[in-house]
Amino acid sequence: LLYSILYHQRTGLIISALLFLLGMLTIASSIFLFNTGDNRLLYLGLFAVLVSAWILSESRLMQFFTGNRFIIGGISYMLIALIPIPFLLYIRDGVLTKNKRVITFIAIMFMLNFLINLALQVNGIIGFFESIQLTNGFLLLTIVFVIILLFMEMIRHKNSQAKRFLMYLSVMIILVLIELIQFFSQDFDSTSFYSRIGIIIFFGFLAWDSIRHFDGLLLKDKESQILKQLAYRDILTGGNNRTVFENDILELTKGQNKRDFRMVLLDINSLKSINDRFGHQEGDRVIIKCHQYMEEAFGHVGKCYRLGGDEFACILNSMDNDFYEKGIAQIKNRLNEDQKNLPYGMEVAIGSD
Repeated sequence: LLYSILYHQRTGLIISALLFLLGMLTIASSIFLFNTGDNRLLYLGLFAVLVSAWILSESRLMQFFTGNRFIIGGISYMLIALIPIPFLLYIRDGVLTKNKRVITFIAIMFMLNFLINLALQVNGIIGFFESIQLTNGFLLLTIVFVIILLFMEMIRHKNSQAKRFLMYLSVMIILVLIELIQFFSQDFDSTSFYSRIGIIIFFGFLAWDSIRHFDGLLLKDKESQILKQLAYRDILTGGNNRTVFENDILELTKGQNKRDFRMVLLDINSLKSINDRFGHQEGDRVIIKCHQYMEEAFGHVGKCYRLGGDEFACILNSMDNDFYEKGIAQIKNRLNEDQKNLPYGMEVAIGSD
């Protein structure tokens, strides 16, 4: 008998295992994407795991995993009330732009439906088989309502995501409706057969769509990080720019965190002459070298900035004047070494307080 069940329900077992594996992988992926604030992968993974358990139960294979008669006999009925919850939350966060609160309310109603049915069964008032009539009716109304919302989103709000989701959903809806019709006509032999096929196809569509969404999201995040770096970096020297300088000055001079510091200002002499006579490429080289030598002299005890053009600044944590003088001497020595091999002089004016 056990072999016969495994043999005839092997398709259900394979589909259940596949959905469970995909669901767990999706949930694991959602953990790594937690910072994005988008939970659609989590909802999709929970949806797949719940459906896999439902298929396992409907295939009469749950007995291979537990001997608990209550679970074996009742889990299918319980899961029918739970499966719509992550599905609805996925629609709320990933598809709809309006009526999000309504979808949240319906999801809560399904949870209440599950808890009430469970309480009625446990207390011997009404069995799962009787209360499931109400659950399936509620499920049917929800499907119709969600379809109407999706059409409204597509037509009124030009929501392309809703249009795409309707295309995915149409396959599963047709197959689920066939199964519901069979259920209410007392034909239980093919229970869950059509739903299995529809859910696999539907999950595949949603998984592919979610992968594309998060791929685009990660690409945008990467672009955002690059733009953020560009906003605070001087393009020529690669160092801190004027925006960073002004932010740091504000932080050091305002509020409870204000403290003493040494300000160093540096200006390149005759940069315009170098640009005019030898080209801007040589002028850029002088700018890069001055920034490099400032970083070498002062970078380990503070921050250096290019304010713009030939103007630089350093904010030092050290107040020691000897340290400052040694840093100035180091910068000038490096510039003097370089200009021995150049047709122009590299001189700077430096001040500090």
